[in-house]
Amino acid sequence: RTDVSLPEGGFTKMKGTLVWPVSGRVVSHYGTQRDPVFDIPVFRSGIHINAAPAAKVKASAEGKVVYANYFKGYQNLVIISHGEGYYTVYGNLGSITVKEGVYVKGGQVIGTVADNSNIGTPAVYFEVRYRGKPLNPEQWLKR
Repeated sequence: RTDVSLPEGGFTKMKGTLVWPVSGRVVSHYGTQRDPVFDIPVFRSGIHINAAPAAKVKASAEGKVVYANYFKGYQNLVIISHGEGYYTVYGNLGSITVKEGVYVKGGQVIGTVADNSNIGTPAVYFEVRYRGKPLNPEQWLKR
């Protein structure tokens, strides 16, 4: 079973309205795709949004910063808890401007874009998670 029944809470109602972490286009999509090098199916838990190096990265919604540090494979990583089991994840940051334990508002700057990412171009990695399961972040961001 892949669908998760979501509670009717504050964050659930924000689906389709979240602030984009950076302005740019999605260059790597959520879901199963073929790896261009190994030609095998790979599942991506999030998206990469192409952005200029050092551009400001914003929190997509208000919440509490629960992780703000280096994390192998993600470079500098920020995780924000939005309550009700929801989290947003921001990777490939060049710098982090928030500390663990602080509350942030939607649109507040949490860091900057790194010069490069694991997809070979400057891009922010972004995930939306519910109780540990990844959800398609493109369905949550403002259209």
